Amino acid sequence: MNINGNMVVLDIIFNNTNNIKDLIDNIEYILEDLDVKIIRKCKHVFPNNGMTVLYLLSASHLAIHTWPEYNLVTVDIFTCANEGNAIEISNTIIAKYSECISKISINKLPRGKIQEEL
Repeated sequence: MNINGNMVVLDIIFNNTNNIKDLIDNIEYILEDLDVKIIRKCKHVFPNNGMTVLYLLSASHLAIHTWPEYNLVTVDIFTCANEGNAIEISNTIIAKYSECISKISINKLPRGKIQEEL
């Protein structure tokens, strides 16, 4: 079985919290530019102004979690089928914010590629 799924997990430390706000403000434009259809958005703001922002995509989902006290953002991107590409989305985020990133960790994981049955 192979659903052609990809998951990319980004852990980003930005130069300052303004970069976090900019990413949150622009992620929908990034997705639209890549022809990724957003079905629904859900956002929760914590007392420290940290956020969790979830996007239900027609191809799966994208989640952003922020810790402004550390200038830290984590982005989980999962796409499957032929709509959207987690690797392309993550590469676009990295390219757009490359000058604003102090440190980054990138983990890529193929999903739905079952090797054998139990």
